[in-house]
Amino acid sequence: MLGSPNCGGPAGARQRLHQASVDPREALEHDRKGGSVLGANIVDILLKLLFWLHLMGLAAGLGGGIALGFVGPKLIAAEGPMLEEMWRFERFFGRVGSAGFGILIITGPLMLWLKFGGPDGLTWWFWAKMVFVAIALAGIVTHQWAGSRFHRGDRSAIPLMFVSGRAAGASMALAVLCAVFTFS
Repeated sequence: MLGSPNCGGPAGARQRLHQASVDPREALEHDRKGGSVLGANIVDILLKLLFWLHLMGLAAGLGGGIALGFVGPKLIAAEGPMLEEMWRFERFFGRVGSAGFGILIITGPLMLWLKFGGPDGLTWWFWAKMVFVAIALAGIVTHQWAGSRFHRGDRSAIPLMFVSGRAAGASMALAVLCAVFTFS
């Protein structure tokens, strides 16, 4: 039966979570059964806030990455005072993108456990999403490593910066696509 606790899908995972009475979830379960804040229970509000933060992290991660795509070529061509200005932009947008990705890494698992009780019963789309998240993380780390080499004067790191940055951006876009098929 669809949505039963024995169901392998997200509805079954949600029902198993609702029926669980494990340590920290006991308090959350009490809120689900009767406690409410402004007409909504605390867990629902928490999930909505986490989802909002997740979307903000996605916007910051993608926005920082897109901005780096425009700053990078100007940074490579810059000389003199313009070079230092471009490095400031690169550091700022790199931090924005990394902070956004960090928010995604924190809020994603929290929502997964609070809403579904873990990844059990999710489709292969979820696991494809996780592969793309891992590729994006590797791309971000590699881009930052190559960027620090370039900042120290190693121009041979430039191609690695471009490839890893583009791999991170494409992987994030594909992770979002997989998330749509996983959770909708």
